[in-house]
Parts: sequence; C-alpha cells; structure tokens
Amino acid sequence: MTDISDDSFQSVEDSDSGFVTDSDSGIGIDVGSLMSAKYSNIITLHGSESAPFRLSSAIRYGKRYVLKSINSKFTNDSLYQVLLAKEFELGINVDHPNIRRTIAFEHIDGIGNAIVLEYVDGETLDEAMMKSHLKPEQVRPIVVQIADALDYLHCRQILHRDIKPANIMLTYSGQRVKLIDFSHSDSESFVILKTAAGTNKYIAPELLDGVAQPSVKSDIYSFGVIVKALARISDDSELMRVAKRCSDPNPDVRPDSFSGILRQSSGWRIVDSIRSFLESRILTYILVLLLILIWSFIIISLI
Repeated sequence: MTDISDDSFQSVEDSDSGFVTDSDSGIGIDVGSLMSAKYSNIITLHGSESAPFRLSSAIRYGKRYVLKSINSKFTNDSLYQVLLAKEFELGINVDHPNIRRTIAFEHIDGIGNAIVLEYVDGETLDEAMMKSHLKPEQVRPIVVQIADALDYLHCRQILHRDIKPANIMLTYSGQRVKLIDFSHSDSESFVILKTAAGTNKYIAPELLDGVAQPSVKSDIYSFGVIVKALARISDDSELMRVAKRCSDPNPDVRPDSFSGILRQSSGWRIVDSIRSFLESRILTYILVLLLILIWSFIIISLI
C-alpha cells in the first residue's frame, strides 16, 4: 500500500497554541478571519497528485489547524473513504498530551471530507536528529514521552504500526513529544489493515517475513530502533541496553508491554534529578552556608 504518512509535514512558524500572530502574516490580525466559521488560508503541506491523501494547513477563528483529506483523483475510491473514516474514529477516541489531537471530521469546500487535526508547531524527531538539534539531556525525557504515548494506545488495544522518527514531532516550545499519523493504526474494531505496514527500517523482522501478525511487540521493536539511535546521540549505555532488548529480532526477548520500560524510567528520573541537583548552584550555596556556619561555630568556641 502507498505510504501515506506525514513524513513531509512542514510546520509554519506559529505559537504553540496554534493561534496566528502578527508575525505570521507580517501585518495586523485580520479581524474578519477571527469571526469566520469557514477555513481560510488553505495551504497544501504534503501530498503529490499520485498520493491518495494530502495534508493542508488552514485557519479558522484565527487558529491554525491541519486538514487531512483525500486527493481529488481518489475521492470516488471507497477504500480511501473507509480508511479516512477509520483514522478519524481511532483518533477522536484518543486523548493524551503526547499524541496529536483529532478534533473533527468535516466536509470542507474545495477539499471534501477531511479530518481536522491539532496543528503542532515544531519539527519531526527525524529533522531534529539530522540537524543535530538534540542535546544529550533531552534524550531520556523524549524516550519516556514516546513510551508513555504508546503505552496509552496499547492499553486501548490500538497499534500504531508505523512508529518512526518522521511520525514523532517535538514542539519548539518545551520539546514536548507529539505522536502523529494514524493512517496505518489498527485496533480490534477494524480488520482492514492486518498485514505489515510502515517503513522497512522500523518494521519488526517477523512482519517482514510474513510469519506473524502486527502486535504490541512489533510496535515495541520499532520503538527500540528509534531509542537505539537516540542512545547513540546521548552516549547513554543504560538506554542502549533498553533499546537492544526492545529491538531484538526475537519477539520473545522483547518486553511484553511499555509498563516495565516506564517503571525503569522512574528510576532514571530520580537519578537525573539527583545529578541535576549536584550540578546546580543550589548545592554550592548550601556548601558555602555550611562552611560559614562551621567557621562561625569555631570562632564562637574560641571566644
């Protein structure tokens, strides 16, 4: 099946909330657009003529959204209509801070039926790694947020099935993770996509060999491949051990769920907090104060 992921999602400079500011347009805010219920400034972000789906950005009530719709060439194809509806039904029932919000399903003039999605002001993890934007201390929090989002999906019997850096966004404000693109996602309620999907580099070996169905462990494998790349950036040996276990070719070796990974990450946070404290100026101030108190005590004793 054609890859219909959000790989080429290009963000437009915006506030993290999605509201359009003066700097977006170079002129003052258009009060008329704030009052209009119609989508305006519709710009194609991703989707060639040969691709079944396209992504667009649009403004409504002064706020920017992403619209996912079917290319005109494929609008009469019932399969893509069903896939779009399936993606909406999965997304609208998901509510997690590290997953892009699905807002509505609407018929929009000039576009047709479309999923209205949260606009994420940021860059993909793929872009951040290629441009060397990540600092070592950012890696573990990113890994924990990805794991938390996937654990949330799995607890609701939803498989993402296309986990890769291009489908993970990092907001410019606060480096919050946002998992995107549910075009390949599946749940027990849907039987349309029960074969291997995604990008070969991140697909579990058992799916490529055709000997197994998509599962929680195949999502965990994709996660492990990503974590391995991130562990190299931070030179984190403990994180690399987690990555190797998650991306082991043998699914029986991989964790059964993300719960254990998240429990282990609680220990990371404690260690990181202690390390941050030891490296902070607060400790220096405390030591200086103790030395002053000790010195004062000695002087008073001598008097």
